[in-house]
Amino acid sequence: MIIIYWLARGITEGIKWSEKPFTASYYHIWRLIEVLAIIGMVLLYKDFWNFIGLNLIGIFVYERILMKIASDKWFKKAGTIFDIGIKIPRYAIQDWLILIVGIGLII
Repeated sequence: MIIIYWLARGITEGIKWSEKPFTASYYHIWRLIEVLAIIGMVLLYKDFWNFIGLNLIGIFVYERILMKIASDKWFKKAGTIFDIGIKIPRYAIQDWLILIVGIGLII
């Protein structure tokens, strides 16, 4: 459920950010899948560390899908992110680190 949620979220946000023409129905179908996955997560997951690990893996999937749809690249270019008024350095290893930590928490 968690991976499905992040996959759907990446697709919907990728469609919003993309300059490619997409139909509104395609976007809303993925939004519906996203909502159903949230309901499933709330009802099904009781193990905290499994939940966190799957969310980290999901974030990795989300970023890959979002980047592929929005900019036709699988990974962002390393650099600085300016968010909430602060500059955050961004390195390529961060994407892989999220995936590795997520897998480690599940194991």
